[in-house]
Amino acid sequence: MIGIASMLASAGMDLVSKFIDTGKDKAVEVLKEKTGIDLSKKDRLSQSEILKLKEFENKNKEFLLKQIELANADRDSARKMNIELSKSDSWLVKNTGSILALFVTLSTFILFGLLLNGNLTIDNPNVALIAGFVGGYVTTILSFYFGSSKTEADNKRLKK
Repeated sequence: MIGIASMLASAGMDLVSKFIDTGKDKAVEVLKEKTGIDLSKKDRLSQSEILKLKEFENKNKEFLLKQIELANADRDSARKMNIELSKSDSWLVKNTGSILALFVTLSTFILFGLLLNGNLTIDNPNVALIAGFVGGYVTTILSFYFGSSKTEADNKRLKK
C-alpha cells in the first residue's frame, strides 16, 4: 500500500495519496466504492485508473482535504493529551506511555538483531508476521515522538 501511495503522489495525486495515509483500509474502501478501483489488489495502476483517480481527486478536493484535516487533528489531540499527562504529579502517569514506547522499540531492535545474526529465521511465517507488525508500531512510535517534517511540509503545500 505504501508503494501505491507514493505512486499516486508521483502521478500528481497528492490529495488521494494523503487520503490513503489518513487510514488505509477505510480510504481504500471509499476509493473502491467511488471509482471501482481496488487499490488493495494493485501493484501498479494503468493509465486509465490514474485518470479515473485524478478525476475523483479533482471532483472531491473538499472531502479529501477534510479527511486529511481530521486525521491531523486526531494526531494533534494525541500530542496534546501527552502534554497534559506530563503535567501530572504522578511519576507513573507521566512516564507510562514513554516506558511502553521504549519497551516496544527496544524489543523490536532485539528482534531485528536476532534476525540479522541468524538466531531467528524469517522462514517461519509467524516470525515474519511479528517482525512486520512490531516494525510498523515502531514507525508509529517514532512518528508520534518526533513528528514528520515531510507531513508538515506537505500539509502546508496542500493548504495553499
